[in-house]
Amino acid sequence: MPSSKHKKRVAADMVFLKEDVRGVKQRHDDPLVIMLTIEGFDTRRILVDNGSSTDIIYLSAFQLLRMDPKRFHPFESPLVSFNGDRVYLKGIVTLTVTVGLYP
Repeated sequence: MPSSKHKKRVAADMVFLKEDVRGVKQRHDDPLVIMLTIEGFDTRRILVDNGSSTDIIYLSAFQLLRMDPKRFHPFESPLVSFNGDRVYLKGIVTLTVTVGLYP
């Protein structure tokens, strides 16, 4: 029987419906500020999108993280832009992200 301290935690999706905005004034122009720690590096500019884009980290940013290049996993297919330009990747890497802890 698995130990209670090792139970898998599953987070539910956060969903907003049209009913949720009733009574809310729609002229919000407050900035959304998100700060994350990625691989121990404090990141202050986070793009929030709907998931339709590709997650890309430029090589110069990867180098600033001082990560071992051996963490790249090969990826053979290029990214193709809408105008047909191709960009060949160095590889795919999984980053450790910390959210929710105040420094």
